[in-house]
Amino acid sequence: MRKNLKKLILLSAAAAVALTGITGCSGVDLSSDEEALIVEYAVNSVINHDKNYIVKLAERETEAQEPTTWLSENTDNQEDGENNEETNTSGGEDKSSVSVNEAFGIDGFTVEGNGYELADKYPNDENGFSMVAISEYDLLILKFNVTNNSQSQSALNLADAGYRYRCIVNGKVRLNAQVTALLNGMNTWNGTFEPGETKEMVLIFQLSEEVSSSIENVSISVIKDGDVKSAVIK
Repeated sequence: MRKNLKKLILLSAAAAVALTGITGCSGVDLSSDEEALIVEYAVNSVINHDKNYIVKLAERETEAQEPTTWLSENTDNQEDGENNEETNTSGGEDKSSVSVNEAFGIDGFTVEGNGYELADKYPNDENGFSMVAISEYDLLILKFNVTNNSQSQSALNLADAGYRYRCIVNGKVRLNAQVTALLNGMNTWNGTFEPGETKEMVLIFQLSEEVSSSIENVSISVIKDGDVKSAVIK
């Protein structure tokens, strides 16, 4: 630092000498303010061309960028498949828990939970449609067995039934169900069942790898007409 200061003093002196030569030989009459400006310009010009004072862009410290997380402040007004939400809360959707079948409450059908799985792609089928998780996320696939309880063929249209689904992981991370083109997607299902037939259906969510690596419990909230019913999956 002292060496740099000494260099600046010498540069200033040299600039002053140059200024004296300029004013003395040319006969230009300069005010003290104008002389000071010329000296300052001369010194800065030397500094700017001195490699010891050039700050390389690569050597500058850059500010750490915080990752952007898109959150919804009011998920009750969201439709399924809008921006996924991963929000820490103080608890689940509903303090009381019911059976999976009661949470869905589909007349003439029984719905049972069939566990879940994590994957970066579902289904793992190269020949058909698959959902793929975005970078640093996993797909969380909740599985359900849906059974027609009647003795006749029955139609079931869940796509237009007005249900919305939310998954709660570890009691604090809430996830909105994704709209899919899967043939067995529960939130887009519209088809028929034979008497007593059981079909496996799924709901797909996206969960950050940080959370998916330490899942302790999973529950599902089924929302319809403002009524929320929650059931434990694991």
